[in-house]
Amino acid sequence: MEKRYNTGMANKNSQAIAELVLNNPGEFTYQDIGERFNLTSEQVRGIARNNSSIFKLFKKKTEADNGIIEEDNSSLKGVVAMKPDEKQLAAFEVHCRANNLPLNLWRAFWHKTKEYSSYFINEEAIEEDNNRHSEMLADLRKLAPRYKKRKIDPVGEHLLFIPNADIHVGKWAGAEETGAEYNMKIAVDRVRVATDALVSKAMIFGVKQFVVCLGNDVLHTDNGKTTTSGTPQDNDGTFFRNFRMAKAMYIGMIEQLALHGDVLLVHVPSNHDWRSGYTLSEAVSERFHFHPNVKTMITERHRKYIVYGQNLIMVTHGDGVKEKDLHWHLATEGSKPWSKTKFRYIYLGHLHHKIRKIDGHQKLRLEKDLIGFTEIASKFHSEPEDNVEIEYVRSPSGADGWHDRNGYTSKPAMEVFLHHPQDGQVARFTHFF
Repeated sequence: MEKRYNTGMANKNSQAIAELVLNNPGEFTYQDIGERFNLTSEQVRGIARNNSSIFKLFKKKTEADNGIIEEDNSSLKGVVAMKPDEKQLAAFEVHCRANNLPLNLWRAFWHKTKEYSSYFINEEAIEEDNNRHSEMLADLRKLAPRYKKRKIDPVGEHLLFIPNADIHVGKWAGAEETGAEYNMKIAVDRVRVATDALVSKAMIFGVKQFVVCLGNDVLHTDNGKTTTSGTPQDNDGTFFRNFRMAKAMYIGMIEQLALHGDVLLVHVPSNHDWRSGYTLSEAVSERFHFHPNVKTMITERHRKYIVYGQNLIMVTHGDGVKEKDLHWHLATEGSKPWSKTKFRYIYLGHLHHKIRKIDGHQKLRLEKDLIGFTEIASKFHSEPEDNVEIEYVRSPSGADGWHDRNGYTSKPAMEVFLHHPQDGQVARFTHFF
């Protein structure tokens, strides 16, 4: 029987959930609380985010059967949201009127003095937004098909990491200007062809777990015209058609992979499609809500962490934290698994070409795509315990007019990375176009 959730109960249960978690710190996951109060994990997560006193008291979810651990750490440290008192709210109202701002739409604001920086939130409005979001997910879930558990368990012990970096569905490039065509059909076709070829090669070694990145600039624009920050783009087709084609591409990929192993879907926020990419990831993840072999890590956190045996993996798009600080974030935000693992990796996109480095006790560039060739370090020695391997992965998308005109060109390709639970990254496969 289908399990149904009452989305209107989230607000009523907030106080009871807070008391239970405060009295039993570290004992419950979002799913545990959801089952007790007939709520979804997303609803419980929303309640936790709005109550700083309990947010860090939830037990981190561990998938012992496949070695995946979600390190859901905040990139905002030490910020505690407060509800404004009458005097503070009155001052804010004066500010809104003086600047012709819509007071009825406020969600949060900062009040800064020489002594303090205070962050205030509209709890009722945010709770209303969270309920609407939960209702939307519940509606999507009603359409999710019922998948059967595969009959044959996967043979092997490897994890295959599939970055799906910078696909840019909706990008347009004309051969007469750039020397090569690129459009939404070519984008989707390349991903399908490359995924089939790359997975076929990896399966020879035995794959138990697939990590599939969603987002990561899968869509070329956030609105059919520009990136999230407003930079105009050369576009092919409407935004709606781009969204549907990307969604169908993901669904086909995930359904095939789930026949051969367990699949973890990880959303990677990115600069071209910050909002639309997240929306797409949620739509895809809800499609597989009832799939017994698919799990999800769909949050707006910039950096995601995955542990597989002795592997600690960070994935982020590459448009945020400076490269020189990445390994420090890995060591601090993923401090617990850092102490228990031997191999550490950071996978990024954004640049559309290969750069592979070692950072830590040693600093060394191992590989870089240059104009017409790839430079590879011939001799090097690195102790994995002392260093982090940083890798920008290639993109299947071609150069548009602006990038071609400025010489930002590289050979399009898709890549996947094979990780052994005890030996780290043991292989990589590349499909060039």
